[in-house]
Amino acid sequence: MIKKSFERYLYLKPETPVHKDLEGFFTEEVALEIDVIIDVLNQSALSEATLIILNEIHLRIQKAGFCLVIIKSNLTDVFNYKNLVCIPTLQEAEDYIEMEFIQRDLGI
Repeated sequence: MIKKSFERYLYLKPETPVHKDLEGFFTEEVALEIDVIIDVLNQSALSEATLIILNEIHLRIQKAGFCLVIIKSNLTDVFNYKNLVCIPTLQEAEDYIEMEFIQRDLGI
């Protein structure tokens, strides 16, 4: 898995299969104090196991007051992702994180 830390977010790019890379990464011991971008552009479709893990990660991050953004170019199956924020490019994901940061800063 590719992992890069930036000032305002953590960027993760899991290798295949995605759920195996992410399974042990977000444990109860990991303090989530930053927004997270997960890049799955290299995946044509996400498995049910991956969606379950992504939803669990999303809930943990949201509970901590931050957001999770998924980078996925093929959004034809976006309805399978329910509560997940799916965006097609890294630049748009960074913009989304920036807007979320501004809203938190303003108390919105």
